[in-house]
Amino acid sequence: MWTCNICFKTFDRSTSYYNHRRSHKSNYEISSNEQESSSDEEKFSSNQIFSKKDDVHVCNHDSNDEGRGSDESNEDKELNESEGEESSKSDENEIISGDLPIPIIEHPISAANIDEMANSNFFENDDQTFSNSDEQEFPNEIYRDFVKLVVHHKLSNDVGDAFLKFLRTHANLPKKMLPSSTRNARQFLVSLMKKHTLFNSIPIINIGDIQYNFEYRPILSGIEEIVGNAEIAKELVFDYNEIWINQEINQERSYNEMFNCDWWKQANNHVPYGSKILPIIFYSDATTLDHFGKSSRHPIFITIGNIPTNHRNKPESKALIGLIPILERSKQKKETKEFREAIRITFHKCFEILLAPIQAQE
Repeated sequence: MWTCNICFKTFDRSTSYYNHRRSHKSNYEISSNEQESSSDEEKFSSNQIFSKKDDVHVCNHDSNDEGRGSDESNEDKELNESEGEESSKSDENEIISGDLPIPIIEHPISAANIDEMANSNFFENDDQTFSNSDEQEFPNEIYRDFVKLVVHHKLSNDVGDAFLKFLRTHANLPKKMLPSSTRNARQFLVSLMKKHTLFNSIPIINIGDIQYNFEYRPILSGIEEIVGNAEIAKELVFDYNEIWINQEINQERSYNEMFNCDWWKQANNHVPYGSKILPIIFYSDATTLDHFGKSSRHPIFITIGNIPTNHRNKPESKALIGLIPILERSKQKKETKEFREAIRITFHKCFEILLAPIQAQE
């Protein structure tokens, strides 16, 4: 039998009990080895939360940052069995108030790193956009068409090689005009794709012995991926478009899209002649990767406000540009002030890195 410590309901099955306790999870904590009809809630002392090997090093706290709730969606299944003595209620309050140290070492982002990101080829027009890069980077048109044929019809390497042999025999094409094999053609295509999808990795913060890295790619490469899609590109709207529901008497104004708003009109009047507005929209939320919720990631997606809403909600209208590291935590660590501070530091530094090239151009 399992007994709830709050409402004293009893349950015959552990699954029913653990489902019920979620309704009270904000009021109490439950040890994984509660016995039948147990009503005493275990308290945890400070020496049970942090191992002796943890070195205390807390730096770069910013008390002005607004607290950001942890987006990490998974709750720990059960708490490990406590082996120490029970602490008083005041000890529990000290844990929650953040008096216990968490070893946090923040990796600073220097001005030199920001300048390097801003001055890299993120903004160079080197014909690497998704719309025409493949045509210009393939050795020749025949090579490109052969790769398209292999990919579109899902040809095996053996069939592709037989087709290459046929072309060399009967078309009298120079060897340099075609790939040496279908396998090499596939590898060449992958190398082209990596120029646009390869993610960088930079250390953000250390907690204890664990270093957390931010995986990202430039914002503009994500925008290039979106606008390079022919189906999306033909739907893009760059000019202000004022819409009234009743066109005859102008009774009701429509604000369904960003480019219907007065802000777009005002911004258009302040940009240089010939320039267009391109609003960048970020999506960020933690998500689980498996059915049991044991593995999760925190992706960052972008899209642009020039895409009408009915098309912007499609998967191809968004691009993955970053993965915020999810900090490992126990039930007690995540309630400390230092851990919440570490989450804020991680979140803001990731966006600082993403926005650095754009801010440097202002």
